Amino acid sequence: MTESDLKIIEERAAKATAKPWFTTGESYGASHGLEYEVTDYENGGIWLAHCQKRDDAIFIAASRTDVPALVAEVRRLRALLTRFQEQWLPSASDQEKL
Repeated sequence: MTESDLKIIEERAAKATAKPWFTTGESYGASHGLEYEVTDYENGGIWLAHCQKRDDAIFIAASRTDVPALVAEVRRLRALLTRFQEQWLPSASDQEKL
């Protein structure tokens, strides 16, 4: 995954309805029977998704905070790896001196 990929993911997350998202209790939809809803209570209770499976609703709701956290963690680990490589791996010019 490139930095460009991370930026695209980050932009998608930034354009989504503000966090946090929540799953509601069970409800009965007219066409699908038992449903679980993903909503954003802080922005007027906007319905974001309807799911027939509770675990899907929980996953969707958690993605609003999980995705930005994962992007940040990838960047943190890449920076750590770069610092490690700079400190412990010889550069091309150092290898030429050997």
